[in-house]
Amino acid sequence: MEDFGYDKRVPGGTLKPDDEQKRKLSHEIRSISHGLLGYLSILVEEIDDKLDDEEKELLSRVKYYSHKLSDLVLELLSNYNQEQKSGDKSDWNK
Repeated sequence: MEDFGYDKRVPGGTLKPDDEQKRKLSHEIRSISHGLLGYLSILVEEIDDKLDDEEKELLSRVKYYSHKLSDLVLELLSNYNQEQKSGDKSDWNK
């Protein structure tokens, strides 16, 4: 597992390894979120006609809350990236 807490400057560079690790983590989280939503959409398309009304409702709720969770995570990552660009890192390093 990678060390996301490493905080020394790269010799001759301006980017902290810590910042690069955070970018990678952000990318991985986005990829996982999109992947889960994609597979959920495929599942819904494949089995929707085989479900009764109650099962369709439950699957619809899973899909709805999956999108809400994905949107929340993406918003948090976006806010974090904007704060990093503006130099305001105080809330994230506590």
